[in-house]
Amino acid sequence: MPCQTNAAATSSDVSGGGSPPSISTTAIVRVADAAVVNNNGVSKGEAETVTTTADEQARKQPKRKVAIIFGYVGERYCGLQWNHLPDYPTVEEELLRALYRTNMISQENYEQEKVQQKLNWDRASRTDKGVHALRNVISLNVMLPYAKGSTTEYDTQEARRLLMTVLPPDIVVYEIVPVTRSFNAYMLCGARTYEYYLPTFALMSPGEYSREYFPAAFAPSRPTLEEVGLPGVSSARPRAAGGETPTCASLGSKRPREVEGKKGGEEDLAGGNRAVASTKGAGGMSEGEEGEDEVEKRDQQQFVTGDNGNDTVQKFHDGLFEKLLVFHTIPEDGMRHVSQYRLSHERLEHARSIFRLYEGTYSYHNFTPGGRASDPASMRYITSVTVGDPFIIQPTDAAVASALQQWTPSRCYSPDGEELATQGEKDEAGVEKMREQMREHMLRVYGGSSCEGTESGAPGGLEVVRIELHGQSFMLNQIRKMIGGVVSICATGLPPEYLREHLLNKAVRCGVPMVPANGLFLSYLDFRRYNYRLERIQSQGGNGSGKGGVYVDRVNNDAVEEFRRKIIAVVLRNEMVGDLMGRWMRSLRHVLRLACGIELP
Repeated sequence: MPCQTNAAATSSDVSGGGSPPSISTTAIVRVADAAVVNNNGVSKGEAETVTTTADEQARKQPKRKVAIIFGYVGERYCGLQWNHLPDYPTVEEELLRALYRTNMISQENYEQEKVQQKLNWDRASRTDKGVHALRNVISLNVMLPYAKGSTTEYDTQEARRLLMTVLPPDIVVYEIVPVTRSFNAYMLCGARTYEYYLPTFALMSPGEYSREYFPAAFAPSRPTLEEVGLPGVSSARPRAAGGETPTCASLGSKRPREVEGKKGGEEDLAGGNRAVASTKGAGGMSEGEEGEDEVEKRDQQQFVTGDNGNDTVQKFHDGLFEKLLVFHTIPEDGMRHVSQYRLSHERLEHARSIFRLYEGTYSYHNFTPGGRASDPASMRYITSVTVGDPFIIQPTDAAVASALQQWTPSRCYSPDGEELATQGEKDEAGVEKMREQMREHMLRVYGGSSCEGTESGAPGGLEVVRIELHGQSFMLNQIRKMIGGVVSICATGLPPEYLREHLLNKAVRCGVPMVPANGLFLSYLDFRRYNYRLERIQSQGGNGSGKGGVYVDRVNNDAVEEFRRKIIAVVLRNEMVGDLMGRWMRSLRHVLRLACGIELP
């Protein structure tokens, strides 16, 4: 899809249709649409509409390098990075528009095709469509507003206030920091932290999975194409030439290739590394390098076909058709039973012990599309993986109810490649009817014993666990496959050592199931290297005067926690409305068969 464009905005041309709209040179409206309410709950009517003449605009302020620390709820956007396609909105497009409307970007620069390159725009971490960020950082050159009564001193607090006035409610700016001219948000980011909210039933034991919650009759290893919701398959259940209902296994190498390899990562494709990105092929990883020895070539070839004698393992490894294999539905009765699962302390500690095996430096060639063990970029250093204590979220919780009330079907994107709505604009009555249907579904499935058809005393709500992953950088799909690998080990009963001896083994090429992207969001970025260097040069002389350190963890804590609750409410609302992890777990039996050659009972 167009919204999955990977090319870096600082090095790719902008199509003519994606150029920013032209605005008259006689006036720039800084704040408009007075009836709309901004992020702070302040009416735009309270902000004075400021206009400047063409002569005043000609006297440009000097640009200053700043780091903008901000967060966003990503469900209305086709990712962070501006893709120059007006029909596929992005977070950076909104930020550019807001900077222009607040007169921090000149009209001359704003109308240029390569406006981001002109502004030295860099992002610390890129996120994919529908994925959120609690805190992210961009660096660029802007014209900051002067402090009141001054023509030389600038005011970053006023700049933040102006941006919050014109930005939509799902984007928040925490702080604007003056930085050195050499600051680059990507190059100087030393580590990144992601969070994933996982329903605890994904960590159940092999016996619980195969006999109680997902028996073969409920989650077959060879489902029909209709059952997995293959696009273009009608409910008439098409027949194969021999008169049998075709299954996913019968498709084999004839499956159409998805544009997975061209998709921007929900993790930041090695953090947005331009040097690595420039060597990437369609698979999303380096195509390899000259001079690899014959032994490694033979090893690579040996694992292309996998143990099951066909090229299915390679297709999973390259991310060609895994998305097509997830069940598009799960019966409400079955999902209600699954949602009542509660994780024991022993199972929690078992999962924690497996996740800790990721800590250290290993080759993650099996955890990204097209990854190769011979590529140095496959080596990643993971500092820590922490699994928190389980908590229960109810469908009637105020935060979830608020997130549901804010849902709208237009311009709403799912991180798993499913557009949540293909309808055009609806009137409020139609939208409210859709919300009510979602609300009723959540209550029927997750409402507990108070719901009709549920056993007395049945627990209500959905039990969820928070997983925090901290590392230098992550590749495309890496985090989702890291979690999928642990879930697979739990469901199959394989020993924890399987993780390092097989999945992280350079000599093995295999498929790794990939969990849904809904629970994932970027939460923290580390700039200690830049902060240390800035303190050193400031203590040794006058260099760096007036510049600030980028302390992502020191921004307004109340604002961060409020926005965290907002993101988590959206994540858990989507989980309960779409039964996302339940559908994925129902698919796990046949995904494991195809990806790893593992047959579950």
